[in-house]
Amino acid sequence: MIQRFQFVKTLNDISESYFESIFTLSNTVILNFSYLFGNLSKDDTERIAEKVNTLIDKYPLNKFVLVFQNSSLEKRNRSYVIFKKLVPRLQSVTEFPKTEKVIYKNAIMSNFDKSEEVYYELLSN
Repeated sequence: MIQRFQFVKTLNDISESYFESIFTLSNTVILNFSYLFGNLSKDDTERIAEKVNTLIDKYPLNKFVLVFQNSSLEKRNRSYVIFKKLVPRLQSVTEFPKTEKVIYKNAIMSNFDKSEEVYYELLSN
């Protein structure tokens, strides 16, 4: 079985013909939205939510899994909270959103923090 994947900057960068060719059969679709929502406007968040809802509607045989990770600062996650309200079919598969400390080995940039508190969650339909 050939696995195909794409790295893109926006969901709109993926052509409808690509979706149609890949989603003729049931698939697990992983949406990696790590660090995406930290600087998005409400309008951008609404557009992303609309696209995800369209994909869920158009390809109901697929299992969509959204991976979210961002700084644990509340102001960095406001757009994510809006997104979750706009895409209610994606529900948390973790018991509750988690916060963990991530430690980096960072010898080159030793003047900067070597750890960060991150907030993460997995959503799925």
